[in-house]
Amino acid sequence: ALRLKQLMVQLAPDAIISTRSYAVEDVSLCTLGVPFRMMHCDYELSFFLMPLYGKGGGCSRNNSQLRYWLPELSARAFRPLFNRRNATSRFNEDDSFEEVLLVLCNDDKDECEKFTNQIEGVAY
Repeated sequence: ALRLKQLMVQLAPDAIISTRSYAVEDVSLCTLGVPFRMMHCDYELSFFLMPLYGKGGGCSRNNSQLRYWLPELSARAFRPLFNRRNATSRFNEDDSFEEVLLVLCNDDKDECEKFTNQIEGVAY
């Protein structure tokens, strides 16, 4: 992770887009002060990044630079979070994105705001 970060500093990018949603070390690039996007190529959140979603994403210095991109904002994208939290009985694939967030955040609006500030649906 350190070598990658040093290389990126030398390159001085205007923005960084990573498709390695399985590589937690890439998330540290969000501390470089440029927009950082983690593109999820699967239609689900990454198992490897589960502890980071909605929690500042490992980018405590500048959370505003970090966004997770998903191909679509559907309920099924969040199934891994329900699995991780042992809450599959509360998961409904027919729910809207907003309904899923309310369940995941236990109706806590501040917690939901953290998710919505980090996760974007980008058609690709």
